[in-house]
Amino acid sequence: MVKRNKKGQFKKGITPWNKGKNYTLENHINKTTFKNAEKHPRYRPIGSEREDKDGYIVIKIADRKWMTKHRYMWEQGNGPVPTNHVIIFANGNKRDFNIDNLICVSRKQLAIINKNNLITNDSELAKTGVVIADLLLSIGEAEKENDKE
Repeated sequence: MVKRNKKGQFKKGITPWNKGKNYTLENHINKTTFKNAEKHPRYRPIGSEREDKDGYIVIKIADRKWMTKHRYMWEQGNGPVPTNHVIIFANGNKRDFNIDNLICVSRKQLAIINKNNLITNDSELAKTGVVIADLLLSIGEAEKENDKE
């Protein structure tokens, strides 16, 4: 039993357990660490896919870097997604990665689409919903301009 005083300090005269022992790195390396060129058992190669908690498919594009597959497919066909924009599925199916099924909308448009329930399972109606969101945005901006005058 190790004896300590009220401050948690060892009392005088007690020899520490490691007195006289030499410190070498080999003695203190964790035996469970991976050796060089050894991969973790759950390692996945680049290009592998998995499903995230929201049901979207994510694809590994680099070590420690994953991207949603629908965004990746959009960027392959149309270039990078602009800032403050997102990619949505026109028919609502998160497994349909056809480039015609993907729509790039701004976050403002997405807020209006979600608020007014303009997303449906029909891709043509979803595209019409984006146009309606644009109209509602322009009406709101026009009303702000009229209020300033």
